[in-house]
Amino acid sequence: MGDTVRYLMEEMIPELEELEKKGYFSRSEIKQIVLKRQDFEYHLKRRAAMKKDFLRYIDYESKLEELRRHRKKALGIKGKKGPAEVGIIRRIHFIFDRATRKFKADLSLWVDWLKYCKQSKSSKQFSKVVTKALHRHSHVAALWIEAAAWEFEHNGHVAAARALMQQGLRHCRTDEGLWGEYLRMELLYVARLRARRDVLGLPNPQTPEDIAQLLQAHKTPGKRKRGAAEAADGGADPEAAEAAVRAVLTGAVARVVIKGAAQALPASVALRRRFLAVLAQFDFPGIAELRDAVYDNLAADFAADESAWDLCARRHWLQGGLQELPADSSQEEPAAGREGVLVAAEPSTSGATFDEAAHRQCCDVYQAALQAAPTTRMYALYAAYMGKRTALLLAAAAAGSDHAVEAAATVGAELLALHHQAFESGHSSQELCGQWVRWALRLSQPKVALRAARRACERWPASAAAWSSRLQLELQLHSRRQRSADELFSTLQAGLTAVSACEGAELWSLALQAVQPGDKDWGRLLDTLYLSLAPGPRGPVSGGMGAVTAGLVARVHEVQGADAARALYSRLLSVPPAGCDLFKAAIKVEQQEQLAAAGSSGRGTAGAGARREGEARMRKLYEAAVDAYGSEDVELWLQYASFEQSALKGVGDIYWRATKALSDPDAFIELYRQSQLGSA
Repeated sequence: MGDTVRYLMEEMIPELEELEKKGYFSRSEIKQIVLKRQDFEYHLKRRAAMKKDFLRYIDYESKLEELRRHRKKALGIKGKKGPAEVGIIRRIHFIFDRATRKFKADLSLWVDWLKYCKQSKSSKQFSKVVTKALHRHSHVAALWIEAAAWEFEHNGHVAAARALMQQGLRHCRTDEGLWGEYLRMELLYVARLRARRDVLGLPNPQTPEDIAQLLQAHKTPGKRKRGAAEAADGGADPEAAEAAVRAVLTGAVARVVIKGAAQALPASVALRRRFLAVLAQFDFPGIAELRDAVYDNLAADFAADESAWDLCARRHWLQGGLQELPADSSQEEPAAGREGVLVAAEPSTSGATFDEAAHRQCCDVYQAALQAAPTTRMYALYAAYMGKRTALLLAAAAAGSDHAVEAAATVGAELLALHHQAFESGHSSQELCGQWVRWALRLSQPKVALRAARRACERWPASAAAWSSRLQLELQLHSRRQRSADELFSTLQAGLTAVSACEGAELWSLALQAVQPGDKDWGRLLDTLYLSLAPGPRGPVSGGMGAVTAGLVARVHEVQGADAARALYSRLLSVPPAGCDLFKAAIKVEQQEQLAAAGSSGRGTAGAGARREGEARMRKLYEAAVDAYGSEDVELWLQYASFEQSALKGVGDIYWRATKALSDPDAFIELYRQSQLGSA
């Protein structure tokens, strides 16, 4: 090992001497570089060399090269490149080579090496590296795409790029991304070829008649082969050769790619969606025909697929003012799926026109889809389109478009009717019903919203979201005196009984807003709460029903006093606790009462007795709390220790119990030490 490292270090001598001679580094810095490299080399030569050793070495050399470039610019060093300028880059490539030989199956190393080749503009090295990477990882489509892109963009070798794509497809025939990039490359080549012919003054096929004639000629096998052969060997039929070239200019090769992809992946709608996204990036004669071919394939082969129907309807959306989302969009999408989603275009300040014909075409496609594939997902995709359309029109109406006001009312009514149809047909969902309620409210139809919310509760009686939506609407009616208190409480009780306590925290929050302490239904509400908590499991450390009951105790203490609050929390703690927040709320009640007693009674006998009683109640609450949540809540133990310390009691026992009870006592120990230092 030592001899190998010594040999490698000796090979660095010319490079290091050149670095010192040109003034990039001083002699002391050269010594530091030598020592650092020697240390790295010994790490790489040990028996169990690790990947991180190579990466640290590469990172060091990369920073060294960055420093050299900075000093070259600062010193104004010019002239022909020598060992000083290329030595570090070569060394980094050498380290990458050793790393990939050691970890042949690690794809990330090959990718990092290719990135560095691009970064350092090592063109020849890139070709060598990508060849080795493809030999090791021929099943990785991204490497084939990278190699073809390098040939196409950097070297300008279209034939070589096409050959790499085709070879990649032989290895990764079912990779959708590779097919999509192959189509993109062919279309990009056509776009550049057409631009070049425009510059040279050569004619490009423009009219649909020209394209149809060329496509017919391209479909004739004899003419296609004869024209291609004569174009290749300079034969005597220039017209056939020109016809073949002009066929390429209209996307004939791209059409072959689309056909081959359809044969390789006959059941993939995602592939067709990817092709449509690629075609949308180009605009030259022939693109429309390619797009129609994709849509025809969708209509023929995917008659029962919701995504395919959605794509077929989407072809009319652009005419109506909607824009397609990119494939990696993170915007909100319909609940039925996260694909095939559109978003409304930003309306102009002058208002937006409503294309009735385009809208009808889109609705006709969706109606046909509902006949062929009447599923929840199909209804959700249709509702997503109608919702985006309605949102666009409402925005335009807000901007002052009179036409948009009428159109928004029409489309909004269609949207509500669609949701009603989905519910009646049995293909609705909780999310679709929620959208039904929200759109009815947005379109100023509160009665429709309430009816939808009630029907959702009937179909999904255990759904907390459905009951929450309904209770909010019922509370609004009650506030306008359109619903009696008895009717409201009956609805509250039905929802609170149907939904389990662990899922109904939001419902209980709404109920406690509607019924105040002292109301005639207050006792019945507390009985319902107690019955819902009794059979349930222990609540969470924070949030959930624990937070609800904590707020309830605090409100009762504020309105009805300490005795009522104690009676309430004692009753709630007699069943499995709703959460640790309930204990903390009860302790806070006792703390406030103790402070109030100390202020009113002073230091007399009565004050001391009240203080002792309060401390006993708090200690009992703390003990019950740590028994239930002592293994999870660090803050609870800190509060307990602080309480005992303020009561002039020893906290050693509390500290010991906390370290034994907590699943992760390190956080408690650190916070406890900080609190002790702060109080010192």
